[in-house]
Amino acid sequence: MTNTEILNYFTFLAKQAGLPDDGLDDHLDNCITLGLSDFWNARPWSFRSEPYSLNITEEAEQYKLPDNFAGVRTVREQDSLEGNDLGYKIKEEFDHIVAHPTAYPSTYPQIYTIYFDNSKAASQKYYIKLFPVPESGHTMLIDMLTDTPSNISAVPTKGLSALLASIAKYIPKIGSIARREAGFDAEKEIIKLEREDSPFMGKLYKVFDDTDTQLKVTRPWI
Repeated sequence: MTNTEILNYFTFLAKQAGLPDDGLDDHLDNCITLGLSDFWNARPWSFRSEPYSLNITEEAEQYKLPDNFAGVRTVREQDSLEGNDLGYKIKEEFDHIVAHPTAYPSTYPQIYTIYFDNSKAASQKYYIKLFPVPESGHTMLIDMLTDTPSNISAVPTKGLSALLASIAKYIPKIGSIARREAGFDAEKEIIKLEREDSPFMGKLYKVFDDTDTQLKVTRPWI
C-alpha cells in the first residue's frame, strides 16, 4: 500500500465514525507519520535489514554511517579469506582497549564500536570505529537496520495489519476508552507479527539414522 491508499482508507473509517471534517486530513497525516514510526521501530524486523558496503578510502579514527542507519546486526571484513565477523564493543570498552586506533599498524579489523555523535551538524550522526584500522581499499560489509522510511510502500504485506493498528491508535481522542483499546490492539498485532516475522518459510526436520539414541523414560513407580 502507498501513503495515499492508507490515507483514503482511514479517511473513510474516520467519516464512518463521525469525526468532524475540519482538520481531518492533517490529523490523519500526523497519525500515519506517528504510526509508521512506532511500527517500524517497535522491533528489529527482518525487512528493516539492508546491506551496506563501507569502502575504506583512508585510514581514519572513525567513519560516518549512512543517514538511514538505525542499528547493526553484523559487521564483517571482506578482504581476508576468512571474512571475519567482527566483535562489537560498547564505546567505553572500545576506548579503554584502544584510545587511538590509527596509532597502530593497519590490517584486518577484529573489533568495532558504533556510537552517536551529537556534535555533528548532519541529521544522522552515527559513526563506526574499527580496530585494527583497515588499510585503504578494504571493504567492510555492514548488515544494518534502517530508520523509518518516508513511504509506507516499504512495509511488506505481512506487516500491514500491525501497521494499520499502529496508525489507528492515534486517531481516537486522547484519554478515551477507544484510544486505550486501540493501543491494546496495536500491541497484540506487533506481538503477532514478531512471532511470524522470519524469512525462513520451510520446516525444520531431521532424518534419523543409527547414530541417534532413542529417549529412555524411567518410571520407577511402575
